Amino acid sequence: MSHFTHERLLELLHYDPETGVFTWLISHHRIRAGDRAGNENWSRPDQPYRQIMIDQKNYRTGRLAWFYMIGVWPEKEVDHRNVNPLDDAWSNLRLATSEQNKANQGMRRNNKSGFKGVHSHGLRFSARTKINGKYQHLGMFDTAEEASAFYKHVTSTIHGEYARHE
Repeated sequence: MSHFTHERLLELLHYDPETGVFTWLISHHRIRAGDRAGNENWSRPDQPYRQIMIDQKNYRTGRLAWFYMIGVWPEKEVDHRNVNPLDDAWSNLRLATSEQNKANQGMRRNNKSGFKGVHSHGLRFSARTKINGKYQHLGMFDTAEEASAFYKHVTSTIHGEYARHE
């Protein structure tokens, strides 16, 4: 996955598991030892994240935290329990499949029903979710609230602790 070693990471950076903050251990270019490492990437304003450049390559800090603490690169995605991708505290990080990570995302900005997983169809409402990478129609309902309740039931059953409903 990466070309640099755990030992190299430990030489370059300190990670505070309580705060999730990385600081530089060495000075180079305009950076001084003790400075906070990395910068925020806001290319997707709804999902900003922090990244650190090491040896001319950018790494997301959640993945670096995993590598720092465990000593091996994560085989899956690194998910943020509280859904804040800028909070890299160790207690906030967990491994997730791509589908679990997506289940943990919030409601889309263009949602018109006001409920995650619910879409209006004329005077009725449908619920749907992705299962194994494909959208699954969960049913038609008379109210958005009924569709949302069923969506929450199904996604909680399928995705467990990764399910997010707002």
